[in-house]
Amino acid sequence: MRIEQVLNNNVVIASEEDGRKIIIDARGIGFNNKPGSVICEEDYPNMRKYVQESEEYQKLWDFYKNTDQKLIDISKDLLNREAMEKKIDHPIPVSAVMLLADHLEDTVSRLKNGLYLRNALTNEIKAFYSVEFELSKSIGKTMLETYEVAFNDDEFAFVSIHLINLNANNMNETMMSIQIVDELVDIVRRVMNLELKLNTYVYSRFITHLKYFAERVITRSDITSRYDAELDAFLKNNYKRAYSCALTIKKFVLRKYRYEITDDEVIYLTLHLEGLKRENAGEQEENI
Repeated sequence: MRIEQVLNNNVVIASEEDGRKIIIDARGIGFNNKPGSVICEEDYPNMRKYVQESEEYQKLWDFYKNTDQKLIDISKDLLNREAMEKKIDHPIPVSAVMLLADHLEDTVSRLKNGLYLRNALTNEIKAFYSVEFELSKSIGKTMLETYEVAFNDDEFAFVSIHLINLNANNMNETMMSIQIVDELVDIVRRVMNLELKLNTYVYSRFITHLKYFAERVITRSDITSRYDAELDAFLKNNYKRAYSCALTIKKFVLRKYRYEITDDEVIYLTLHLEGLKRENAGEQEENI
C-alpha cells in the first residue's frame, strides 16, 4: 500500500495495488510517513481499513475534508489523555474523535451566536467524574485563543460526557450511569442525613463503587462473590443505619430499573455507607 495523503499521525489515505483508495486508521501510521511512502500491514497490528465503496469511508472522508484540523487535534489529544487516565491500551476509535470534534464545532458555532445551553448534569459530573471534568477544562484557554469563545462549566460538562463515554458501550448508557449515581447519592444524603465530603478517600471509593454498580444495573450483571450470611447478620445488627439505607437503595433500583440487587451487593453497599457515616461523625467531632 502506498500513502497518498497524511490526515494526521494516526490516519492516512492510501492506495492498494489495484489502485483502490482506502482510509487507514492505525496508531502512528502518519508519523514520519509522507505521500509516496510504502507501508506494510504487518507493521501496524491494530490497523483498520475503510474501502472507498463503504459507508464508513465516505463518513471519514467528509469528516476530515470538512472539519477544522485544529478541532480534530484538540479532540484526539483530549481523548488520548483520558485513555492514559483509564489505562486504555488500544487505539482511540475514530468514531470517538469524530463525535467530539463535531460537538466542539457545533459548540463554537453556537457560542459565537450567543447561545448557551444549560447542562442539567453539570454538578453531578463535577462531583462524580472530576478527572474528566478537569481534563475538559484544560481546553478552555485554547478554545478562547483560537476561536474566541468562552466555555463555562456547563460546556465543559458536555465535553466531559465524551470522555466518560470512552471505552463504554454508548452515550445513552453513559448518561444513564451518571443519572443512577446521582440518584443513589441523593438517597444516601436523605436517608442517612449526611453532609458528604467530596474530596475524601472514603467518598472517592464510594463513588467508584457506585459507577461499577450502575454498570451492573445497566448490563443486568451481578458481582461474582460468595454470599457471607454471617457477615450479613453482623452488618444488619451492628451497622443498622447503613444497612437500612442499602435496603432502601435496593428497593429503589428494583422499582425504577427492574433490577434486583443481590445480598452480596447489599453487604458491599453497607460497608461503604458505614465508612461515610463514620467519616461524617469524625468531621462533626472535630468541629465541636
